[in-house]
Amino acid sequence: MKPLSIFKIKVGYISHCKKCQERSTQKHVSCECAEQEVVDIGPIWLGPLFDSSFIRQISKQSESSSSIQKGKKFSKLMPCLVEESYLSEFEQEPVGYYNYHNYCKNGKDLPKLEKVIQKLKEMGFVASKSHFEKMAIRTNASTKELKSAIHLVSVIEKNT
Repeated sequence: MKPLSIFKIKVGYISHCKKCQERSTQKHVSCECAEQEVVDIGPIWLGPLFDSSFIRQISKQSESSSSIQKGKKFSKLMPCLVEESYLSEFEQEPVGYYNYHNYCKNGKDLPKLEKVIQKLKEMGFVASKSHFEKMAIRTNASTKELKSAIHLVSVIEKNT
């Protein structure tokens, strides 16, 4: 393997439908909704974002060390990074993230983010919060499956 050949394997494109928000890691893919232009984003890194064992090691050291200054941002970020880093351990790590609030009607009646993530896991997907944005979910679920999970959690929350 040539020294830079790993980058050819891990760098690619995301095709993103402007209407239904579906995405693919294939370039120039048409969308099933066929109503909007699909935009190719890239070249972009498609490989793992984290070394999960390194992230866990930093987290453990920060918990046991009094010499590390921990502000509010660090205290919120570290657990999110630990959770999100586990996605790197899956064969097909999710690429990108979903702005979760964009999938709720008018941005209202947002079910709890944690409950949607749990529902996605119950449905057999990998999912976690994303450190990229407060209201973002990283998952290998499709847009349609994410919307289904949000709907199911919303129905449960309304009935309780």
